[in-house]
Amino acid sequence: MRALLGAFGDPGHAFPMLALGRALRARGHEVTLQTGARWQADAEREGLRFSPAPEYPVFPTQERPLKPYEAVVRAVGDTLPLVRAVRPDVIVGDVLTLAPGLCGELEGVPVATLIPHVDPRPAPGFAPYSLGARLPRTRAGRLLWRGLDPLVTRGIEQGHRELNAA
Repeated sequence: MRALLGAFGDPGHAFPMLALGRALRARGHEVTLQTGARWQADAEREGLRFSPAPEYPVFPTQERPLKPYEAVVRAVGDTLPLVRAVRPDVIVGDVLTLAPGLCGELEGVPVATLIPHVDPRPAPGFAPYSLGARLPRTRAGRLLWRGLDPLVTRGIEQGHRELNAA
C-alpha cells in the first residue's frame, strides 16, 4: 500500500503524523510525508519519502496575507501534482492540513483525518478547551462559561462553512 500523509508543521501536528508514518513503514507500506521542511531529516530517518508542504502567509506580514481557506485552495493546486505522482491508496491529512485530503477527494482516493488534540466542543458550562481553565466551582463560573458556548458554536459553524466553500 502507498500512503500520503500531510501534517501541519508545528511539533504537535508533525510528531503524530511521523509516528503514524513510522508504524506504516514498519508494516511494509510506502509512505510519503508532506509537512514543513524542518521535519525532512526526521521523516527520512524513519524511512519515509518527504515532500515539503506549501506555505503561504496567512497572518499579517509585510506581504498581503491570504485568508486561511484561500491558502487551502492554493495549496490544493500545489499539492495535486504530488498526489498524482505518488498515486496513494490512502491519504491521511492532519486536521489543519487540508490540501492532501481535498486532493484525495478530487482524485477518488480514500481520505482520513488525524486530529491530534481534543474535540473543541466543550460540554455545556465548561470553559473552551483552548483556555486551559478549571471547571467552574460556583454558579457564577458556570454562567460565565455557559455564556461563551454560543461564541464557540459560531466559530465552529464558521469553520465548517469556510471549509465547505473551499
